[in-house]
Amino acid sequence: MGLIMNVFETVAEHHIAHDSETGLLASILIDEQAFDDTRELVQETDFFSERNRVIWRHLVGLNQKKKPLALDFLVQSLKDANQLDFVGGLAYLIGMRDYEPTSIFARDYAITVAEKAQLRALELAGKKIMLAARDNADVGEALKLASEAFTLATSRNHSEHSVKPLMTGLAEVYQRNKLRGSGQKIAGIIKTGLVDFDSLTGGFEPGQLVVMAARPGMGKTVGALQVAINAARANESVFFQSLEMGQDELLQRAAALRAAVDYGKIRRGQLDYADENKIMALSELPNLLIDDRAGLDIDQIIVGILRQHRKSPLTVVVIDHLHRISHRAGSKGNDVAELNYMVKQLKNLAKSLHIPILLLAQLSRGNENATDKKPSMHHLRGCGGIEEEADMVIFPYRKSYYSKDPKDTSAEWIIAKSRSGYVGSVALLWRGALQRFESIAKSPIPHTA
Repeated sequence: MGLIMNVFETVAEHHIAHDSETGLLASILIDEQAFDDTRELVQETDFFSERNRVIWRHLVGLNQKKKPLALDFLVQSLKDANQLDFVGGLAYLIGMRDYEPTSIFARDYAITVAEKAQLRALELAGKKIMLAARDNADVGEALKLASEAFTLATSRNHSEHSVKPLMTGLAEVYQRNKLRGSGQKIAGIIKTGLVDFDSLTGGFEPGQLVVMAARPGMGKTVGALQVAINAARANESVFFQSLEMGQDELLQRAAALRAAVDYGKIRRGQLDYADENKIMALSELPNLLIDDRAGLDIDQIIVGILRQHRKSPLTVVVIDHLHRISHRAGSKGNDVAELNYMVKQLKNLAKSLHIPILLLAQLSRGNENATDKKPSMHHLRGCGGIEEEADMVIFPYRKSYYSKDPKDTSAEWIIAKSRSGYVGSVALLWRGALQRFESIAKSPIPHTA
């Protein structure tokens, strides 16, 4: 155990920013404005030096008490906590203050301190994974450790910074809602492209776990692909994890959807000259990334998402679908517990990355035995975790799925749960040949299930 702790406590010297830590603290003692300029960039745990952490903690405390961030107030605060000797006494504080003659580089110092802290976190995460592999740890546990370690290392924890006075936070929410009401694009909000649905829900928000569930063939993959394409066309960075369909099939569906060309003709290779021109005229969507590897477990999926997010920050993730995610090696074989674990991890990931995640899922056959075959929450297949963790649950539904009436183009997206407020059904049109849903000018259908 001692050896392991020594490995974890040893970090590369180039990941320690002694000068930047000292420069940041000195800048604040020279000019209080430097604290306001850097407060949102740095947190206490970013400081490698323990005494610098303590000094930062006391500066934060002085600020919260609305006291000057001056040397004499800092000294008194440290004395009151019996920590003045721990940080090196008055001599260290004076030397630190005199280290930096100006505060103009405070923000640069803060960025360096934060970046070095994240590099140290990545290095330690790698060492944990290395030790797990070296000690012949269970593969499932090693992957779980990898997922958790990289989540911590790559997501900045600004929970203490996000605490805001009520009216300040309310003003920001009001301003965002005002933009939404005017139809303007809001950073982080993902629109489906279905105007009726977007006007009622406002779209998918950062940190949300949105679940879209249906019976096989009802259109959930079509709906998810439609959301992904609409987001990509709006210059959002989209990651589509397809555990069921291969990339070729998804691309063919995407071509039908975007070019308004019959999907069957595309599959059969029976395109005429006009159809080919429509497809060839489609612009590339380089910001829509598809990973069609099968057999991944939830930890492998999360590691892949985090890896891509580090390369280029993602703004929305789609996963198709929950019931195709493999159980982790070493899991106890409890399907319900494993599914609940998957959903919880994805909700945590959405909050951590501050992006919406659209998770597809299967429904049980329970609704098929009823007279009214519209699904409801209790038809979610083997996963109470969805009801608990999901911010929104959508059921795509088509009556023609059961009636087999080719002339019936009616469809609905039933919003069975929404923490944002609206619960009900949005009437849509189903264009099966074009692999897409379309909006229609009808009022929402009240949903009582």
